[in-house]
Amino acid sequence: YYRVKLDEIGSAVWQLCDGQRTVKEIGELLAQTFGDRIEPLYERLGYFFQMLERQRFIKLT
Repeated sequence: YYRVKLDEIGSAVWQLCDGQRTVKEIGELLAQTFGDRIEPLYERLGYFFQMLERQRFIKLT
């Protein structure tokens, strides 16, 4: 097991990663929850997903 410290937005992204939702769907849900606080939304999501994939926490398909 790994313990990783995430902020509020990172935690929300992680919880939304269920293997079924697309990046776009995750982005839409985050926008509804966090509004302008998460902008630039898709730039942040892209960076976060790249980091998770590099660390082998997720596999993007």
